[in-house]
Amino acid sequence: MSELNLQLNLPLDMRIEQFKEDPERMKHVNEFLDELFDEAHKEAERRNSGKLKGKLDSLGIQSK
Repeated sequence: MSELNLQLNLPLDMRIEQFKEDPERMKHVNEFLDELFDEAHKEAERRNSGKLKGKLDSLGIQSK
């Protein structure tokens, strides 16, 4: 893992550009975001399937 070297005296936009130019850091960010989006998608599906089941039950239709 690349060493985190914070240069807080530099302007934020310059620090952001330096971060973006580091392929190792960007790899870690992308892996984190992929995991986050996968978990959010699973949670959304779980919540939506519960709502559908509740709607079907209220209509007297059995769901699997």
